[in-house]
Amino acid sequence: MPDELTREQVMRSILERERWDARKNAKLIAKAPSFSSLIDHRGSAEYSDNWTAPTRYVQEHIPTRPLEEVARFNPLSPTHRAPILPTLFMPGFPKSATSWLYGCLLHAFSPEAVGCGRHAHRWGADKCPHRFAMTALYSTARGEFREKKELFYFGGIKGDEQFRFRHDLMDLHGPDPTVPHLPPLWPWDYRIGTMVSKREMLHAMCSKSVHSQSCLLERRDKNCTAATCSEPCALPPRCSNLGTAACEDPHWAKFRFRCKAQGSNKPLPSSGCYHPACVRTAPASPQFSGQFLKCAWDRAFAFQGRGAITKEAYCVHSLLPWAKKDELNVSVVDFTPNYICDADAMRRLHEGAAGQRGRLRFIVVMRDPIMRAFSEWAMFSLGWNWDPVKNFSASMAFKIRDLKECNETLFNRPDLLRHLPTEEVAQYMRSCFRYGAATMYPTTSMYSVCMLHALRYFRRDQFLVLRYADLMRWLDAWLMLG
Repeated sequence: MPDELTREQVMRSILERERWDARKNAKLIAKAPSFSSLIDHRGSAEYSDNWTAPTRYVQEHIPTRPLEEVARFNPLSPTHRAPILPTLFMPGFPKSATSWLYGCLLHAFSPEAVGCGRHAHRWGADKCPHRFAMTALYSTARGEFREKKELFYFGGIKGDEQFRFRHDLMDLHGPDPTVPHLPPLWPWDYRIGTMVSKREMLHAMCSKSVHSQSCLLERRDKNCTAATCSEPCALPPRCSNLGTAACEDPHWAKFRFRCKAQGSNKPLPSSGCYHPACVRTAPASPQFSGQFLKCAWDRAFAFQGRGAITKEAYCVHSLLPWAKKDELNVSVVDFTPNYICDADAMRRLHEGAAGQRGRLRFIVVMRDPIMRAFSEWAMFSLGWNWDPVKNFSASMAFKIRDLKECNETLFNRPDLLRHLPTEEVAQYMRSCFRYGAATMYPTTSMYSVCMLHALRYFRRDQFLVLRYADLMRWLDAWLMLG
């Protein structure tokens, strides 16, 4: 641009180019295969012109369900506690008001909102027959528990990242938070306990590891030993490789500035074998392991009552409720909007449901695909500076070029996708969609491809498909009434 151009002139020039590109893209979209042409009639998106439909659907379908529908993961018996798995997911699409809808849902279906009161002592099924919603928690070394909106456990990130999917799900559900004389949902009630007592309870929960629920079932049913059990169950309990554990193994000493390890089934020098969902931090070790920044040592809580000195602290990076049969009537939610365009994530959700895949429900919000892509680009390029390309049209052009080079046949003939076997669709997404990761602007807006693959694993009636525009109209009307 010539130097004499003002900032306003430059912005007008950029906006005019964006409008031209938008018109061009609109023409291309008009010629593209329709959503229904790629997915059969059982998988077509059913939209309502009534903007009150989302609210009415929630009111009619979610409130009260039989207690036996609580999805406990591999319980040993009705009287044994078992983790409650997430059953309500928002797998896509990013920048489509997913954070707003997450907050709205947790507020509308909190224990207090459904009539169960503000205290965890009243949240048991004996006192509260209504279904309410909760999310997983994580904690800090201080003993603070906080909600975890996006678990990312089933996918949405590279396969070699830390909190990745494992079939035992221990990293997902975390240790059993059961404490005598406290309700099962005590971590979700911030009024229970002091910081000191919560740190002590975290220490008790995390300081040891146990075999997975699946292995406990196998050992009970087959009466097997270390020599006769299946390989995962014959090994010692899996240990955490987070926090100090990632810095203590001598083999990784030269990488301590990153504090990354590959994990081990053997106790490490000073930390012992603690639960794989937990992080240990101590003053003699680095401030934090690079994988979990919230678990940092703080001298402010080193001194506890009666002159005792804390030499270590534990955090949990994921904690789900545990319960006996009919003890709770809760739905756990996981709103990670990167799942649906990650072929492996949808398969893992299917595999990790432990025979209860029919109970899973998905809320999918679709926004104008160009506006969704622009919103994502604005956040990652102008806001977070992850994308060095500061022009939306140029960034989209680069991504679309990469998509075409990845598979030119399917780029030109997307209608062929519906006839491909599931594994070939998944392989195409693995190669060209990059796990639904950030800055994948065009592919994350290709709703029909992502939905086509998801419907290979789950029934159409397990998906509630909403339009972003409908949600915004509902919000505008609510604000006007408020």
